[in-house]
Amino acid sequence: MSASPTDSPRVLGILGDGQLAKMTAEAAQTLGVPVRILGADPEGPCAGLGVFVRGDVHNAGDVAAFAEACDVVTLESEFIAPEVLAAAGDKLRPSLASFQRIDNKADEKAEAERLGLPVAPYRVVDHVDAALPGAPFMAKLAKGGYDGYGNWAVRSEAERQAFLADPPSGRLVIEDWVPFEREVAVTVARSETGDTAAYPVVDTLQANHVCTRVMAPSSVTPELAAEVTRLALAFVEGVGHTGVMTLEFFITADGAVLFNESSPRPHNSAHYTMDACETSQFEQHVRAVLGMPLGPTGMTVPQAVMLNLLGSFAGPASAPAADEADGAHVHWYNKRETRPGRKMGHATLVGDDRDQLLGQSDALEARRLT
Repeated sequence: MSASPTDSPRVLGILGDGQLAKMTAEAAQTLGVPVRILGADPEGPCAGLGVFVRGDVHNAGDVAAFAEACDVVTLESEFIAPEVLAAAGDKLRPSLASFQRIDNKADEKAEAERLGLPVAPYRVVDHVDAALPGAPFMAKLAKGGYDGYGNWAVRSEAERQAFLADPPSGRLVIEDWVPFEREVAVTVARSETGDTAAYPVVDTLQANHVCTRVMAPSSVTPELAAEVTRLALAFVEGVGHTGVMTLEFFITADGAVLFNESSPRPHNSAHYTMDACETSQFEQHVRAVLGMPLGPTGMTVPQAVMLNLLGSFAGPASAPAADEADGAHVHWYNKRETRPGRKMGHATLVGDDRDQLLGQSDALEARRLT
């Protein structure tokens, strides 16, 4: 979906220069929205997009100076300190107030409980000691963990003893082990004007705490999908979020829905929307933070499978040719360095048969395109 530029388009500033900033900037330019990007590497993923401003997104002075030339400022990572985000003033979308309500996993879970979302039992600890529960459990850094970093699956007493012997530093959320049947996610949007929209619920597959595949739409029952969407919209409304947000949930064998975590920005599990929905999550985010009408979220194909293309070695990244094998829509992020497990790109396969698409994604992965 696209729209004609406004008579006087507002300038959108993006804090960060990774792949999410890249895809957001591309969507903004399609809408005729001028873009400024604050980051460290003008030759990285955002090369050639908008006005690149070299600076440190974790430095309040850099953020304040950058924001002066923007009408709205958004970001690709929630790991910027609140006192730095405050430097963007009232131009920040989502607002600082909404960020602070879910600034870390401990506050996020408390907020979810306050808003009526079912949450698996958990406790918050400032340091690891022998009072830890018995295995199995999940331990997560309250602040800063992502893509397997800052997450520990403690499945046995031996792993518990190893965790006690070499504990991480920092505040932790200790979650009861959830014997879930599947993991699902849903991406919703809330605009500056308070309008909301929701994308289809999707199934996700994880390996080593990193998403490897997303299948859209989810194969859960329509009733479960409706409940997941209802909870997500209640959350985004309750925290006063502006922009897109993805919420992840566990589905247990008896059909219970349990909130896992949220990401207050464009998210990996909605990359499929670029090739399989009427409006991509990136265009939707731009629309939401600028107060433009939200776009339709319906799928344009019966089924889609998104495959993350992960690095398999450490070193300089080569520039792969655009590989459309098996009809895949391949998106490379133009990162200079690769390492095992690093997200270097993604591919979306679309069609009528999920099993066939999953088989094609296996073949695509086996060719080790990264």
